[in-house]
Amino acid sequence: MKTLAERFKRARVAAGLSQADLARATGISTAGISLIETGQTRSLKAKSALAIEKATGFSSRWLETGLGPEKIDNPAGVYAEEVQAIVAELTTGALVDAVLAALPRLSKADALRLHNACISKLIDE
Repeated sequence: MKTLAERFKRARVAAGLSQADLARATGISTAGISLIETGQTRSLKAKSALAIEKATGFSSRWLETGLGPEKIDNPAGVYAEEVQAIVAELTTGALVDAVLAALPRLSKADALRLHNACISKLIDE
């Protein structure tokens, strides 16, 4: 893939995110997401690149340059601390608020871990 726009769209689609989902997850406006994806933005600010990396699991270096591995080394660990905190909340009864607050920012792997923890908690009760 030769352009930022092509790589960006690949990352967004592979992550299963709509433009609106990615905008919410990164703090970039929906219009900004569209500008990147249509090639009207030729480079990313560091803050935006890292937010996109966290939301999609695709390397910010690869997104910007096409060099290096596409995926970050540990996409499931991006929000691992947050997931561990939510799992800890399972024992205090604040599950619903914690889950709803975190879901928009979780990787698929962390969302699956959270799902499994919730199911285990429900089965145990």
